[in-house]
Amino acid sequence: ASAYQRSYARWPLLGAGLWAAAAYLTRYSGLALIGALGAVVLFNPGRAFKSRWKDLLLFGVAAITPVAVWLGRNILLAGSATNRQLAWHPISLTELKRWFHMLHAWLLPFEFTHVALLSTIGILAILLTGVLVYQIRYRFQPLIGYLNRLPGQPLRLLCGWFSVIYAIFIMASISLFDASTPLDFRITSPMYVTLLVYGLTHLPAHMDWFSSHRLNRLALAMIVLLVGSYGCRSVVLAADLSQDARGYATQLLVPSSQIQLIQLLPDEAVIYSNNLEAMYYFYDRPALIIPYNVDAVSQLEREDFEQQLNEMRQTLSDGEGVMIIFY
Repeated sequence: ASAYQRSYARWPLLGAGLWAAAAYLTRYSGLALIGALGAVVLFNPGRAFKSRWKDLLLFGVAAITPVAVWLGRNILLAGSATNRQLAWHPISLTELKRWFHMLHAWLLPFEFTHVALLSTIGILAILLTGVLVYQIRYRFQPLIGYLNRLPGQPLRLLCGWFSVIYAIFIMASISLFDASTPLDFRITSPMYVTLLVYGLTHLPAHMDWFSSHRLNRLALAMIVLLVGSYGCRSVVLAADLSQDARGYATQLLVPSSQIQLIQLLPDEAVIYSNNLEAMYYFYDRPALIIPYNVDAVSQLEREDFEQQLNEMRQTLSDGEGVMIIFY
């Protein structure tokens, strides 16, 4: 993107498209990177309107062709492009509150209560109001043109567009394809990183603004608060990790003497569990998921639930299998 912004040569678009396709094939969230790069090309005021569309078409071909080939391969071999079913299950208010929790946790170490939720919403409202007032004062000067005049513009535009498109992508993914996607730190981390870079690249351009408006102390106080927040959270995390590890290293999943009897089961024994990954990680044994009446991904009732439940019941009754539940 930076090379394209400097010379408007079209060969960087091919490279950017291929790398964006590789990002998408590595992780589905890479689709937001394709959208962000496409937005940078399309909304480039330094390029003629027709040239922008030609550049966008070239980038799109480079980015979509590898993805289309691989998804077609998935359909031929597995009968599904992404192993997801299109279904409408909108994001609940609980999930939206969790998203505000993420925004709050990025900046402040305090417990996320209703007061913190209202404070986070209030701060966002103040920031949006400030942007609106700024635009009204300067007769709605186009925001894209304003950003393009700031130094470091290619990286900033890419991060800004990525943050917006990634948020839309996550909401669409949860509402249409995978309702089980949690809005946790892992899922929202791409937004956090890009927003952080986006904010930091603005600082050099606004140093004179802070100086002329006598806001140095306010800026310094905000930086100290942010650094202090990270420090407090690091101390809390270190204290938690000293008591218990995370992931599969946690003491909750340490194999007990009773569960070690699983290793004595014959290879043909059927194992039902609610944590297939832990069974494979600890015991190198395949397992079947305990039947659920509702698909966690699509939020639709499973038509074969009764059949699978009866099969599991019969297998356990005949003594041909065991059930292991992690909690």
